[in-house]
Amino acid sequence: MSGADLAKLGYLYMNGGVWDGRRLISEDWVKQSQTPYIDTGWQGLKYGFKCWLHTRKDGKGLVSLASAFGGQR
Repeated sequence: MSGADLAKLGYLYMNGGVWDGRRLISEDWVKQSQTPYIDTGWQGLKYGFKCWLHTRKDGKGLVSLASAFGGQR
């Protein structure tokens, strides 16, 4: 995946699974995939469905990070 592809996924998730007015992913799936299921043991870092989830420094929610082999983010 290219950086542009990852940005498209980020846009899709930021819009609750809707792209250009068309639902591509259910809102429930977006929520479930960004729910922390695994505590990695690293401070503030958890893991969802192929998403790294980091607790914001201000404690107000999580930040999602798409990261792939070779350092693509």
